[in-house]
Amino acid sequence: MEEDWDDILRFMATIILRVTPASQLFQRLNSNAQKHPLYKALSEFGQIIETMYILRNIDEVEIRQAAEKELNKMEHINKFSKAVFNENNYVMQQETREMQLIADNCRRLIQNNIIGYNYLLRSQQVLDTPEGKQREATLRRLKRFSMAIWYYIHMDGEYNFSDKRVNTITPFHLSKILELKIDMKQEEELQPID
Repeated sequence: MEEDWDDILRFMATIILRVTPASQLFQRLNSNAQKHPLYKALSEFGQIIETMYILRNIDEVEIRQAAEKELNKMEHINKFSKAVFNENNYVMQQETREMQLIADNCRRLIQNNIIGYNYLLRSQQVLDTPEGKQREATLRRLKRFSMAIWYYIHMDGEYNFSDKRVNTITPFHLSKILELKIDMKQEEELQPID
């Protein structure tokens, strides 16, 4: 790795300065990966970074907690995806690749609609909360809140989109939501609720 250090720095500078797209660099490097000295040097460098992370993970509680938090987020997203796509034991039964893509895109569309609706709900909640300490407390709670929730949606139900039903739903004040401004500095200063 020491012999190829200049090449490693040149490789990284090329990526950082965007002289060449990173994907193109890695594609060229992978084409003859096993023999290329730069590939071996980058692999050794990666092992150093990985070892440092493992040691920090062992020593520092904050690193372990952050990693656990991210794993929990991913697990939650997977559960969300399964809740939306719950047919046939979560196995796609479509015969062609095109039909599988349609099914996957439909699942993604439903998930995005649920997430969008959750953002509207939470934005309306912030809008309805008086400014000051109450709004700060609401923002602190929402900071820990996932938008990928579905507990209030009956996934296997029948949905009524008739005008009579739709008109009974509490409307969002979209113009007010779009005008809503939250001071990001103030939000960053908010301390989490214990």
